[in-house]
Amino acid sequence: MNNLSILRKTLIALLAIATVIVIILVVKNMTENGTPEPSDTAVQKEPVEIKSTTELIAEQKFALIELNEDGFSENSVTVPLGGVLQITNNTTEEVTLDIRAENYSAALIVSPNEVGFSPVFTQAGEYIMTEFEDGNFSESVKLKIVVK
Repeated sequence: MNNLSILRKTLIALLAIATVIVIILVVKNMTENGTPEPSDTAVQKEPVEIKSTTELIAEQKFALIELNEDGFSENSVTVPLGGVLQITNNTTEEVTLDIRAENYSAALIVSPNEVGFSPVFTQAGEYIMTEFEDGNFSESVKLKIVVK
């Protein structure tokens, strides 16, 4: 009977060790492969092809906005995905504009009575464009940009 007891204890110990090894391998495999981020599980969109401003204008992938002494001509504008925003500065001074979103920041300078273009919008979403003056973002010169 003594030998049978030792055999049982040995089998139980071997099963316990095998179970621990399997658990370690499964955990190791999961951490090496990584679990997908929530944004990775969403439907992936094709990358946006970046083209020259001339090509984008020819393809009608732009939106127009005017800046005058009172601010922007509209409160909101929609830009096609992969397009640009054309800004006409109808003021007498050079204007520094700041475009921001959660993970995006860009700046551009538009000379007086000139036309400037934003960078190509490669991510859909909402952006805010404000004037950057004397080290501060202007709340009076503000525009909401919706990229679709």
